[in-house]
Parts: sequence; C-alpha cells; structure tokens
Amino acid sequence: MSKLSALKATPVWYDVTIPSTGVKTKFKSYTIGDEKSLLIAQESEDSDTMVSTLHAVIQNCLREPQEPLTVYDLEYLYTKLRSKSVGEISNLVMTCNTPKCAEEEVKTKVPVNLETVYIDRPEGQKPFLVVKITPTRGMKITHPSVSEAMIIDSIEREVDRDLISLSLCIREVYDGDEVLDMSGETQADRMSFVVDLPVSVKDEAIEFLDNTPTTAIDVKFKCLGCRKDHSITLKGMSNFF
Repeated sequence: MSKLSALKATPVWYDVTIPSTGVKTKFKSYTIGDEKSLLIAQESEDSDTMVSTLHAVIQNCLREPQEPLTVYDLEYLYTKLRSKSVGEISNLVMTCNTPKCAEEEVKTKVPVNLETVYIDRPEGQKPFLVVKITPTRGMKITHPSVSEAMIIDSIEREVDRDLISLSLCIREVYDGDEVLDMSGETQADRMSFVVDLPVSVKDEAIEFLDNTPTTAIDVKFKCLGCRKDHSITLKGMSNFF
C-alpha cells in the first residue's frame, strides 16, 4: 500500500433502517467520485441511467449491500445520504396557492431539514400482503424492487402492466405447510401462474401494488407575497432538492 493510500479518509458510519424490511444497517457519505457519477447520470436525462446509477451509489455507501431495494427505499436512503454528504438543509423554492400569488408567481425560499424525512405509508399497510387463493393456498407479495419497477414502468398497456407487476412481485406461494420460494421461477412460469389465478384475488393484490409508500417531508412557510402561513407535505425525492 502506498503512503497516499494509507492517508485516505476513514469513513464515518451512520445508522439507518431500510424502510421496506426493517433491517438496521449503516451507511457512509458519498465521495467526490460518487457525486461525479450522479451528475453524469443526471446529464444523460435518461431515467433508467439515473435510477441505476443512484442504486449503485447507494449500495456502495452501505456497509452491507441490501437487496432488493424498493423505490421508496432508494428515495429514503438517498435523502439520508444527501443529508450527511452535502448538508442536512435543502433550500426549496415554494409558491403558495392563493390566486394572486400564483398569478404573480411569488416565490419563497424555504430551508428544509432532510433529517425529518419519513415514509408515508397507507394506513394499516404492511410491507407485504398475503392474498388467499383458497382456504389453504395463498401467496405473499411485496412492492416491486427498483429493477422490477423499471420493467413495470416501461409497459404501456395497463392490463399488461398489472399482470406483469403481479407476476414480478409474488415472493412466495404456500399450500398448507408447503412454501414455494418464487425467486427460482422463470418469468414465463410466473405469468402462467398469474393468468390462472381467480379474478377475485386480482383487485386486492393490484390495490396493494398501486398504493406504494413514498418518502415525505412536512414543510411550513410564510409566503413573501400574501404573508400567510402555509403547511404542505412534499412527497417523492424529486420535490426535496
């Protein structure tokens, strides 16, 4: 090892919990090299490139790689990374919804603490859903991983998107005490299984998959135009920066 290599910064590790699994792990701030990768991906204006690069950077910054990650895991972890790498405060530009301020496009700069990010999950929803097919048979589904979400988003027809989404997100099928891990099944076999399911199970499964949790931050600000106080909840990573 060269003397210069020995002088590389020792990372500081921070605690974090993966939202979709509850797994506790640690992460470090991202490097100049990581930031360069993110900026190049952003310049490409290709959503798949941006998502895959972000996924790679996050995995690189976790002490133990976590697979699979959902889209809301990715958003939450990046917000935590951004907070420790660049700073906890992100300055947002907000507009209020009063007609006059909206017409005049009055903008108010609002500092937001990224450490207050949380997961907004539909009330009563768990990270997984068990759907009964018969009294003794059923299946366990979760929200799609990042790679699965990219496949689903590329499908144009809603009916195809629903079926493929369900086929990708079934993790286990049980029959009494026997449990089949679906990770070893081909996509063709998964689709064959899905199209033969009773119609009665589809709505429950698709409703769960359509109501994916998201990252959220509560923001309070006073409009510079009307001087009124406003409270708003921003959802999704793209609204935080």
